[in-house]
Amino acid sequence: MPYRFGAILAGAQGAIALLLAGAGIFGLITFSVARHTREIGIRMALGASRMQVIQVVARESFVLTLVGLAAGIIPVLRPCQAPSPTSSTKPERWTPPFLAGSRCWSCSRRP
Repeated sequence: MPYRFGAILAGAQGAIALLLAGAGIFGLITFSVARHTREIGIRMALGASRMQVIQVVARESFVLTLVGLAAGIIPVLRPCQAPSPTSSTKPERWTPPFLAGSRCWSCSRRP
């Protein structure tokens, strides 16, 4: 019984950490877009389509995401216990990249 409570507590802390990481990524991308508002306006005035502007924002967002992934890949891939055949296919190891990608795409699609 005490193991179940510990597992629930650890899962709740992980969910809170994931939520805070998503909010941080969203804030970073939103700040970046707000900083480049004039540049985006000039691009639109010179004839860039909405899709071209979205591509520029998404490209910058994905570059920031790749830099963050490169900085954090070693702790994520380093096994905390004895390696097993399924250790590299655990879904929780790949949740942060998917979260970052979805945040980048949602920020670039904002009107």
